[in-house]
Amino acid sequence: MKCPYNFFNRLKQYFRESLRQGTELLWAKKWEDTKRGIKWIEDMPGISPCGAAVGYNYLYIMTRILYYVNRKS
Repeated sequence: MKCPYNFFNRLKQYFRESLRQGTELLWAKKWEDTKRGIKWIEDMPGISPCGAAVGYNYLYIMTRILYYVNRKS
């Protein structure tokens, strides 16, 4: 009987990729909710990190920092 080791590795890889994609979707939603209502970022032409060097988690953190710095100025 052949060992299903390869099947379990592929299944594990599938779940890891699904988890990574789910995490990215949560960051995307969080960033979309954060930038809503911030006039200067809504006026910028389409910002989309798809395939870029940064992800939604970076955009979220930078948006929050710039929002607080801009608010205090």
